[in-house]
Amino acid sequence: MANLYPKTQENFSQLKYAADLVDASGVVELVERWRIEDGLQVGRGGRPPYVTIRTAIVLWVHMALTKRAQLVARMSEVVAFGMKPYMRDYFSLVNEDVDLSTVEGRMDYYDEWYHRIWRGLDRVRATMEPYPQVSRHGRHTVDEWLEFMDLFGLDSKKTSKKGYEPTEEELLAEKRMARCDEFSNRLLWATVEKFGDKLGTWNGDVAVDGTAFKVSAKGNPNKQDMLAGKVPGHRKVASTPTLGNYSKGRDDHDGDAKGAKGDAMWAGEATFATMEGDGIGKEGGLPSLILGMSFHRPGAKPWQRALRSLTNVLERPELPRGRFLADRLYLPGQKAENLQVPLRKVGYDLIGDYKKNELGLQTELASGAVVVDGQLYCPVMKARQRLVNATADFQNGAIEENEYYALLEERKKLQLVPLGKPVKGDGKQRFQCPARSKTAKVTCPLVPRSQEKHPNRPKERLLESEVPTSGMCGSVCSQTSITVQNTPEDGAKFLSQGAPYGTKEWQQQYHRRNTIESRNDRVKSSRHQGHGDPTMRLMRGWAAQAISAVMSAVAANIGLLSAESRWRFPKKPTPPTTPPDGRKTRGREREGAQANPNAPPLAA
Repeated sequence: MANLYPKTQENFSQLKYAADLVDASGVVELVERWRIEDGLQVGRGGRPPYVTIRTAIVLWVHMALTKRAQLVARMSEVVAFGMKPYMRDYFSLVNEDVDLSTVEGRMDYYDEWYHRIWRGLDRVRATMEPYPQVSRHGRHTVDEWLEFMDLFGLDSKKTSKKGYEPTEEELLAEKRMARCDEFSNRLLWATVEKFGDKLGTWNGDVAVDGTAFKVSAKGNPNKQDMLAGKVPGHRKVASTPTLGNYSKGRDDHDGDAKGAKGDAMWAGEATFATMEGDGIGKEGGLPSLILGMSFHRPGAKPWQRALRSLTNVLERPELPRGRFLADRLYLPGQKAENLQVPLRKVGYDLIGDYKKNELGLQTELASGAVVVDGQLYCPVMKARQRLVNATADFQNGAIEENEYYALLEERKKLQLVPLGKPVKGDGKQRFQCPARSKTAKVTCPLVPRSQEKHPNRPKERLLESEVPTSGMCGSVCSQTSITVQNTPEDGAKFLSQGAPYGTKEWQQQYHRRNTIESRNDRVKSSRHQGHGDPTMRLMRGWAAQAISAVMSAVAANIGLLSAESRWRFPKKPTPPTTPPDGRKTRGREREGAQANPNAPPLAA
């Protein structure tokens, strides 16, 4: 039942703030254009809607900014009972002469606005709903859902076969998902632009991570069980069946996997890209805002969602490209041609993590160079297995920490030396044999003394038995330098451009991505936006869940910007002073029971 007696009226400045944010983002014009493209807005005249697209979006944003449930019921209370006439005028809402002195009159007035706002929101959602045929008013049976799965290409085993042609419904779904991401990124960038000139102090570092939001208590039966006919056809699927299963214990967040009991939840997953870098998120520095977002089922195309979450940055060539920080799902978890190669092309340095079975020798290039724990080394590394297996041995407890760091330091002698920066728009880069560089700490039997940069410096001499024979030398040994292409064949899947993996410098760089975990918490926790509580967004449908997620992300950004003391470079507090004669003690010179008469007796 509606709350018919709100204690306070709405604050117009808050409503105006939400409206200004929406106007600055340009999402209203975006939705109107999509409605024309989809034939949903034909311009034949007629009575204008009670709630415009702009007003519907503003109300949705306002709910999130004021940390209220994103429900049509709450929005209806705002319009029916919380707005003064001049507020309704500002949003082109009608001021009706209604009798609110009776319960029936108030309920009728509330119901009218409920349906008006619902229709206004539906006009927005319709342009971004990938699965319009799926009912939002009831739950489908398994038999019905199997037909939808075939229609929308939700059986990955079928769609992954060679020669598969996507249906029109699949293409429409992908188009609408892309629209939803564009809508989300427009709104989020409107919050980032509130930095103004201070955005110029950012060095371009970003972190990307996905976070799941529980949608309903019951999800779909397992997909493979349904396809195999192991589930009764009359059984009901989830109220929003187009989302997926999220299992906390899986590295790939596979939305079709069977989770352990108590471990899985039916959810949608938002992929956030956040600002990182020196001083970001710390007192005196800029807050780590959410730069962009992409929404999908858990585990669906992580590479695509990562790139879409960076749309706001990638579309602005004037912004810097720094480090890209992500967990193992992305680096090295994705195919290099899908994620690592595109990121290197636009100028990002990649810093990730590795599973235990990915440590050590990861690949060998045609040039003879080898990739060990994400870095390029000369072929001698293969002859020094203690160096190759240093990280694995340390994680398995075979060596102590001091020995591990000593081995990492020893590795640096064999590391290829970069020559210049990567080629813009391509990502390829030249490297040099460590024995030929200006900072060489080794000499090699394959490098003539005349080609050494500083032949008189003391250096470690590599053994004949460690280096390749003359007939087996690759270009890394025979040429002055080599070009490492930005391709899967040249190790793009595993290569890292940060500090060597496992070093203290790497830990400092990689652990900056922990900031994104606090952003996830700020969106989901009841201390802030409360988006982790499904009852805060009881709306069915893929688009409704996606839009509600970005509304909470927008509000999280505004909350960070509002905490001005965290990023306005506060003055250092004056240190306390001690009196010249020292502080007087209060009875501390007394000992035993006399010091505290009511204390219990001392132990013998």
